Amino acid sequence: MPRAQERTWDCLCVETGDKLDMATRRRWTTKDDEVLRQHHRALTNSELAEKLCRSEAAVAVRLNQLGLARRRHWKDRDDQTLRELYMHSDNAALATLLRRSEAAVARRLHLLKLRRAFVWNAEKDDFLAANYETHSTADLAAQLETTDAIVAHRLVTLGLRRTSRRIASSGH
Repeated sequence: MPRAQERTWDCLCVETGDKLDMATRRRWTTKDDEVLRQHHRALTNSELAEKLCRSEAAVAVRLNQLGLARRRHWKDRDDQTLRELYMHSDNAALATLLRRSEAAVARRLHLLKLRRAFVWNAEKDDFLAANYETHSTADLAAQLETTDAIVAHRLVTLGLRRTSRRIASSGH
């Protein structure tokens, strides 16, 4: 008979020092609220979540409930950083660099009309033509480092239609 898996604890309670499991829902304490009030300007939601053993979403909701939600305005230098780096960095890296959420970076890139365009060339078209019958769209997209939708659209554009048999993804 298999042994019960040992429970792992994510962090310690700020108020009592008790070990806490991050998945356990619990009420916000006055001590938690005090920590949020003292540190919400200096720490990110991610850092506050770690400190309080809460999810980032829970911290964001609580900050909003307390009237402490902060909206950092984008500075010209932040926009310039995005313009210089967005083609060579993913949103996660940009978010870390700018100390913002990935969602905030994605929204700002959209607002600034900065798009990461996938450029097709003869070599990529030849790759599709040689492999579309034996590989799934997801596999082709992974190998070309783009999205399924972009590959599917290109297959249609090139007039490459698969036979009726279904192609399984290899899960890459």
